[in-house]
Amino acid sequence: MTQIDNDAKLKVQLFKLQDKWHNDYYVGKLQFPGTFDYGQGMSFMVFVSETGVEELQIGPVDPEKQSKKVFENRQLRSYPAKIHIDLHASLDKNGNKYYLGEISGPGHTVTTDGIFFNIFLSKEGKEEIQIGPLVHNRKKKVQNE
Repeated sequence: MTQIDNDAKLKVQLFKLQDKWHNDYYVGKLQFPGTFDYGQGMSFMVFVSETGVEELQIGPVDPEKQSKKVFENRQLRSYPAKIHIDLHASLDKNGNKYYLGEISGPGHTVTTDGIFFNIFLSKEGKEEIQIGPLVHNRKKKVQNE
């Protein structure tokens, strides 16, 4: 059974941006040649409640959840060049909101350049993370308030 070491999760710094309607969203980038394999399950945790330390954490799925087959309805939608994963809000032990998305099943993302994450949280009930090929252009970050 897979053990989860919370200190060993992949951590991606997130940057806050705004769309043309002034809705906040977040982006993160990983530049590496490699593969994300969803076969054993992956969890994506989005922490944005603390300004300046917004972060995406990627790790394995909790083995207890995996054994209960919670992934029969995977919430994984694949479109050309992007994967969309539904996010669900939860509260941490301090009462701060974070978001969790989990996927499992056949499929993987292979990259030679890297992966780009878009995280949309402005529409309650429609929160999602999009995973696609790395985008190298720079957008203007929102200034910390």
